Amino acid sequence: MAYRPRLLTRVEVPALDAENPPVFWCGPADHAFGRIAALVSQDKSVAGAIAGLAEGDDSQIGPAVAAVMGTPILGTMTQIAEESVRRWEGVLGEDGEPLPCTAENIHNLPTQDRLLIGSAIAAALFVADDRGNAPSGSDTNSPGRDTNSAAD
Repeated sequence: MAYRPRLLTRVEVPALDAENPPVFWCGPADHAFGRIAALVSQDKSVAGAIAGLAEGDDSQIGPAVAAVMGTPILGTMTQIAEESVRRWEGVLGEDGEPLPCTAENIHNLPTQDRLLIGSAIAAALFVADDRGNAPSGSDTNSPGRDTNSAAD
């Protein structure tokens, strides 16, 4: 049997646009995931905070974001977004045209958006696994990198 690693995972982020959620193709973010593991081992409520950010509806997102501002979760989630996003679909620039997925563009997204993206990625990859469930949004037949992909 051949080894088939999951190189990219597809993650939708409806918190950014409920009608047409953007899709982020994510790779490993080992350093940031190590920080999540440490945070969760210190405080089990961290997993719930991450899931709340990733799964909340519009009425829940504001309070969930406010709850993590000034905490280690904020830096960790934004770092996950910056480290793991390789491609995206449905992200438009101010001119309404597709925004290329580059490391600079990812870094320049508003902090709250990177927080929500990182939380969705963490919920799909880390929190789901921690609960003993299969990761949500995973796709082993994900597309490869293209010219609109962020640099490693």
